[in-house]
Amino acid sequence: ALEFGEVWQGERAAGEFTVRNVGTAPLTLTLKSSCGCTVASKPRSPLEPGESDTFRITYDTFKRKGKAHQTVTLTTNDPDQPNVRIAVTGEVKPLYNTSPAEGLVFDRLTSDAQVSRTLRIESKYEGPLHLKLRPDQAFGPFTIELKEVEPGVAYELSATTIPPLTEDFARTTVVIETDVERSPEIRIPVHARVLQDVSIRPKVLRAQRMLITPKEEEITVTYRADKPIRITEVRPSTPSISFELLTPRPAREGSDWTAQPIRVILPPGDQLPPGDQFITVLTDSAEPRFQELRVVVRDVQPGTPAASPAAESSENDGAEQ
Repeated sequence: ALEFGEVWQGERAAGEFTVRNVGTAPLTLTLKSSCGCTVASKPRSPLEPGESDTFRITYDTFKRKGKAHQTVTLTTNDPDQPNVRIAVTGEVKPLYNTSPAEGLVFDRLTSDAQVSRTLRIESKYEGPLHLKLRPDQAFGPFTIELKEVEPGVAYELSATTIPPLTEDFARTTVVIETDVERSPEIRIPVHARVLQDVSIRPKVLRAQRMLITPKEEEITVTYRADKPIRITEVRPSTPSISFELLTPRPAREGSDWTAQPIRVILPPGDQLPPGDQFITVLTDSAEPRFQELRVVVRDVQPGTPAASPAAESSENDGAEQ
């Protein structure tokens, strides 16, 4: 077992284990953890008779606070002992609390947005906690500032975006140094999601060949509220696919985005031409790349496995409702 006792958040919690092949045949080894917070190094495999190797188990005390009850399972080809469970236990005392807990998050930004977010860090340490930004850090499209608001007790970490922002996800990690030797640093994630000025979602619809009744779907064109566009035409590649422009959804309070939903009716499978079909949406956007948007209507044959959530997410990357 790895019993690391009581440690402060960010303090090292790790242990080494040695495995020896006392048999007469090669011994294969694999390790699997019950949680991403517990990481095990990979031992050498196979081990010949008489050979041994050492591996390390580390518990992430930066992100996990409170009591730890995890396991790492060592699986071997030994018929008498195919699985060895290694318990990982202990308790992580919070050195600090952050609010919000998830870090500094900027969601659904425009490419020219210059906005700020602030996170509060409050000490839970037994004595004063003094913090400072680690020098020589590069924060990409963010400016970062750390301000002490209650000496030794509370701090505010602020991030401000620097336009123009690249359309995608922007991420960085802010490393803050502490004066606690056992927990020398705090890591705060900062990430932003920057949307295109115009996008369409989903980018892929699935048309089942075995479908015997029409199927209703919805696609959404999202655009900036301060740069409105108009849909000038919708062109399905086959007349058997019908559509209807629905009432636009105005921007919600605090949002920069307006949505134009389009109801799509996919016909029974036997009324679709063979192969993938397309729905082309034309707009009056001033930017040529947003004047023609396309959705694929995927031809799904009988017996085709359903797309996994990861595959569907990958197909639809880059568009937002």
